[in-house]
Amino acid sequence: MKTVSRLFWLSVILALVAGYTQSSAMDGAMVFSALILLFSFSWCVVSWQDVKKHLGMSQANVLAVGAYCLTSLAFGFISIEIWSFPALEAYIVGFILLATIWWTMHAMQPANA
Repeated sequence: MKTVSRLFWLSVILALVAGYTQSSAMDGAMVFSALILLFSFSWCVVSWQDVKKHLGMSQANVLAVGAYCLTSLAFGFISIEIWSFPALEAYIVGFILLATIWWTMHAMQPANA
């Protein structure tokens, strides 16, 4: 956890420097968000075995999450193109709608009852 703590504080310092030099708190917040995402993704890749162990992940779970994300994005894209929904709202509704569908399907499986 020392590495994660160091990466967090590094991103805080770099975000503060970026915000100060650009004279914009929004720039600092965007730098902080980008660095946190980059550091989190790289740490998960480096310690993938620990991530799988602590989250109880299996190959089937990873495939299910990937399929959920792809179908949500596809539903958002279809909503935008066919019904001309606003982009952000279409993706939010897509994720919520498909999350309830996937949750219902998971709850109905006999192994999970």
